[in-house]
Amino acid sequence: MTPSDQLDSPRVGSLGRAARVTLLIAASAALVAMVPCLGILNWGVAPLCVAPMVIGLVGLLDPNSKEYPGPLLAGVVGGASLLCLSLARLVLGGGLI
Repeated sequence: MTPSDQLDSPRVGSLGRAARVTLLIAASAALVAMVPCLGILNWGVAPLCVAPMVIGLVGLLDPNSKEYPGPLLAGVVGGASLLCLSLARLVLGGGLI
């Protein structure tokens, strides 16, 4: 690999890191909110799951980004699945009527 190839290769940038970090925070909070008596925490987890989705979409839709799409896509898919999980927990627990 020449030095010019290294500059043109995709890399994990700051948006990818931010998507991963917010996804880990949201996943940790969702795991705590699954405890039976702590279901009210899902009201805070649901908006927290939107953050990695937004960060990932911004990074994926940026036409000038040479960032590796893996962490960005993980933020979008992981955030969406955690959001569905926390909303399902709210429905099952009677939080959304």
